[in-house]
Amino acid sequence: RDVRVRKALCLAIDRERIVQLEKTESTVADAYMPRGIVDENGEDFHEKLDVWYDTNDFESNCKEAKALLAQAGYPNGENFPILKYLVNNAKNQSIAEMILHDWKTYLGIDSVTIVTNTDSFWADRATGNYDLAYFSWNMDIAEGSNMLNTMLSGANDAFFSNELYDLTLQTAQKKTNIQDIWKNYRLCENILSEELPVFPIYYGSNTYLFNDEKDDTQSRIRHIIAYDCGYILLVDIPSTIDGYTVTSIEKGALNDNNYPVELMLPETISVIASETFYA
Repeated sequence: RDVRVRKALCLAIDRERIVQLEKTESTVADAYMPRGIVDENGEDFHEKLDVWYDTNDFESNCKEAKALLAQAGYPNGENFPILKYLVNNAKNQSIAEMILHDWKTYLGIDSVTIVTNTDSFWADRATGNYDLAYFSWNMDIAEGSNMLNTMLSGANDAFFSNELYDLTLQTAQKKTNIQDIWKNYRLCENILSEELPVFPIYYGSNTYLFNDEKDDTQSRIRHIIAYDCGYILLVDIPSTIDGYTVTSIEKGALNDNNYPVELMLPETISVIASETFYA
């Protein structure tokens, strides 16, 4: 429960190695809010955050972690308590093993045990039957509160509770001035970086392949997808396609899409047909 210990553990994780060994398309996380969320100025919110640690200087991070651990009474990991690290499947067990390797190598900690329990994982995590546990969140919409809501008091399995955090986020959700809203989101991110109820490891991503050669509305619209944020498809509709002005989105253009969609529309669009998003 010592924030110095939490920070030490958070700093001494080689996230770059985890991403490389997992061979995923994920990117190293350096804050809670992922990349791809647009702020009040139409810019990536993540780029304006004060990152929690320098992902390009792991050596310095480990030195700071060792110092913090010593200050907390555990020099070189001596007398560190026995902790249970709860995961739910083989993939997350593999990641946990890499994290424990880092803690042993760089901090001298070897008293953390991994418990892989597929059957009771969610119940154990919800009731607090763990010391450390796997956590992930797939965003429903590409908006800051959808991520930050996961750390509200009573809404998270970390049992994190901070009155200032709750008030700041709830106030943001009542505001109408968009600049004030994002200002509060930044304050929430800062609180999380100080309290460290969660250790961001990586930002997951997915690649989608569409057939550009199919000459139908659905394919011609869907292949313009720019990137994805969690499970949000961000679709940039152009003002022209092959010299023709795009003025409407026809019925069924985005049918059979299983993910929420955020559209960026040109001024030329005047009609969006009914059932465009029918799944």
